[in-house]
Amino acid sequence: MPNPTYLEPGTAATGDLTLFSGNAGGASTGSSVTTPVKSNPRSLKCATNQFAFTPAILTNAGNRQVFWFQFDSLPSAGNTMTIHADVTSAGSSSYRGLQINSAGNAIISSGASSKTGTTVYAINTWYRVTVSHVIVSTTNFTIKTFITSADDVTVGTAEVTATNADFTLANSTGVICQLGVGLTGGVNSPNCYFNSLYIDDGTTLDDPGDKRATKKKYNATSTNNYDTTIGSGTNRWDYVSDLPLSLTNGLQQAGSTQVAEVFGIEDATTGDIDISRRTITGYMAWIHAKAAVASTGTPKLVSNGNDNAIVLTVTAAPYTVLTTSGVYPTGAFGMKSTGTVDDTFFYEGGVIIGYDNAALMAQACF
Repeated sequence: MPNPTYLEPGTAATGDLTLFSGNAGGASTGSSVTTPVKSNPRSLKCATNQFAFTPAILTNAGNRQVFWFQFDSLPSAGNTMTIHADVTSAGSSSYRGLQINSAGNAIISSGASSKTGTTVYAINTWYRVTVSHVIVSTTNFTIKTFITSADDVTVGTAEVTATNADFTLANSTGVICQLGVGLTGGVNSPNCYFNSLYIDDGTTLDDPGDKRATKKKYNATSTNNYDTTIGSGTNRWDYVSDLPLSLTNGLQQAGSTQVAEVFGIEDATTGDIDISRRTITGYMAWIHAKAAVASTGTPKLVSNGNDNAIVLTVTAAPYTVLTTSGVYPTGAFGMKSTGTVDDTFFYEGGVIIGYDNAALMAQACF
């Protein structure tokens, strides 16, 4: 069974691009908006020549990247817009990508080479896109795309397949997933909206189905021993649950003893989406934190009660750990302090759940 490798619910977890900032070579651009949306209550909006980047989590051995998106206008005649690409670094012009042309056709491209599909895609319509690849070399590869506008569809329509029989890749390495609007020219200025991103390590060049991601917030205290509050909050978890993300509120451990600050999370039925009858595929714990001194002590990101070592910097940054599991997590989430005299600052956190929207679990009848 393929393992999920990245989950992002259309900026709904942070209200900004924080979870699209774990890359080298350039900053993510775009914004978090509340309309239009699909299932999550916020979408990533990218205007012309704005891009959002994941960390370097793609491999040539194979990935399946699933996302819901729509666009509000087509490129001008004779032009294309790149909505998705696998790039070597943020801002790199060397990539393999998925484009939409002025007629509304999907295109797989790499450098000056491309292959065009026949289906026409409409503006202001939500589509689920899957891009699956296996790359051996620039002259030995397969890239497949699947696109559907229907909810809960197990397998989308096969749209474009490109192999070494069609062209040679401009570059065989693409480790970062880029979403956005890369426009080649013209007077039209399309906006693209992305409502969920789900990436796994599948190597089977197929469509994994309607895989999605949704956030679950902290909603209960557990072991809460940081000694200082920053800003204000009604409940203790409110200090680390701002939306959009903020450095105004938080929790701080000033003492030198290593202590935990962890919380329970919303159950499957509560929060943005009720996924109690959906099949869980994994979960990604995340925090936004820093230390007074870089690389000090032994801080931990706590995911479902399990400690995961992290290295904090003096600038607040996101830290994530992803777990493959078919069971909804019920343990504690949060972090542990450095265990040194150098202060630990915990600003935000939560959990993102990966699930199969097409796999409806049986409900008991009495």
